[in-house]
Amino acid sequence: MRCAHAMQQENASNSKINSFGERLRAVRESSGLARAELAARIGLTNPSQISRYEAGKGAPTFHALLAISTALEVDLHWLMTGRPSPAMLASWRTVSRALKQVLIQELNRLSKDEDIWRRMLADGADYPRARKTELEAIQQTMKTYTNVLQWLQQDPEYLIGPDGNVRLPDKVP
Repeated sequence: MRCAHAMQQENASNSKINSFGERLRAVRESSGLARAELAARIGLTNPSQISRYEAGKGAPTFHALLAISTALEVDLHWLMTGRPSPAMLASWRTVSRALKQVLIQELNRLSKDEDIWRRMLADGADYPRARKTELEAIQQTMKTYTNVLQWLQQDPEYLIGPDGNVRLPDKVP
């Protein structure tokens, strides 16, 4: 599913938008669609129906909900509830667990490399600047991996966006 990045940025502080109408409007606007365009995509002849949904003055049928989630490329469960689907959360937890294991293995390997470089530099030998740069690169990589591990500890409901994609941090040092 496509990333609704603009909406995610606006709502990064809120893990969910409260009502169906608010979610619908936020995703529609972030997709750059007018109400009439969305109505046409889902087979409605009256674009004011989208306005009614957004205002909370009417509820779409299940078929309309399915059409809206498909047209806007968002998770149906999220559109209806404001929360990622249980299947999506389970998939994220599996991927997250595997990624954590890989990062921990890499941190252990880098830690050993860092120790070797520190000992070499501490021996007092005149190593070229490139050797010190190698140690700094190892330390920066370890810092980045540690930050990613901390990021992975967040609540999965916050990490998964309405489109089913993972909300990546703006910057990982």
